[in-house]
Amino acid sequence: MRSPISLSLTVLASAALVTLAAAPASAHTSLIDVQPGEGDTVREGTTVSLTFSDALLDLGTEISVIDSSGNPIALDVRRPEPASVAASLPALAAGPVTVSWRVVAGDGHPIEGTLSYVAEGPEPPTSDPASPSASASAEAAPVAASLSPSPSPQPSGEIVNGGLSAAGWFAVGVVLLVATGLGVLAKRRR
Repeated sequence: MRSPISLSLTVLASAALVTLAAAPASAHTSLIDVQPGEGDTVREGTTVSLTFSDALLDLGTEISVIDSSGNPIALDVRRPEPASVAASLPALAAGPVTVSWRVVAGDGHPIEGTLSYVAEGPEPPTSDPASPSASASAEAAPVAASLSPSPSPQPSGEIVNGGLSAAGWFAVGVVLLVATGLGVLAKRRR
């Protein structure tokens, strides 16, 4: 006949194995769709929409754009669906821009990433081509644009999911409990 401690340890070890075997089934929330597509040309008023595989929590959601000069601009985030977020872009100077995003998955894990786009820039003002100031401005603009450094591209679309899921923490706890029980059992047998 087995002792109560041995029986308890057997049950806990079985529970740990079942939990560990089921852990891969509990997948993390991931980004499944981005509109417009990464690398596309965007302009003022373009809505950047991110759709995830599961519902998101209402806290910690941030979307910002880094313009071609390297200046970050926080955007107003909308939640059209429980599993999606969206924000409209402001007027941006022509050139490469990066949209940075951060959301919190339903399981509490933060997910973040970046997307690279090309800003079309605002429409140039219309002026009289015979005006000397208009021609001087038109000649100076390409020179100024060629002197300004463009920011180095950042990694895009990276999704970061750190930490363990609830099932993972449960499994760690069960393993620690089993190890403690085995230690106590070994000590009593001496």
